[in-house]
Amino acid sequence: FVHGAVLPHHVLVHPVSHDFILVDWTSASKIGGPQRTPYMVSRYKDFYPDSTAAKEPPTASGDIHMAARTMQALLGKGVTTPGQIVYWDRGCPPQIRSFLAGCISPSSFTAWEMLDLFTELIERLWGKRQYREFPWP
Repeated sequence: FVHGAVLPHHVLVHPVSHDFILVDWTSASKIGGPQRTPYMVSRYKDFYPDSTAAKEPPTASGDIHMAARTMQALLGKGVTTPGQIVYWDRGCPPQIRSFLAGCISPSSFTAWEMLDLFTELIERLWGKRQYREFPWP
């Protein structure tokens, strides 16, 4: 299945494990099915791959594209206006920016392979993962 709407307001971060959870699966569909994404959230239209606007069936690379756009927004200063996707924080490493830019292009990698590549990049930049407290209000 593909989510079809990997957007900032659909991503939750678990406070203990720091894993992410995707919510609102109303746009989900089976890979290879004849469906198309049933709707687009207009304020995030620039997060969707071109194939969504073209009403093509959703793909896993479309979800990766949207996840990368969402991460760009979350790692930057956020989305300041509809249609303006990225306002990068100068502290974001160029390797991360480059990786995310590569995720926006259609790819033959699966989401799990992309996650492994991203984890390797994180470990090259900051070392092995270790638990850090996630402040919760």
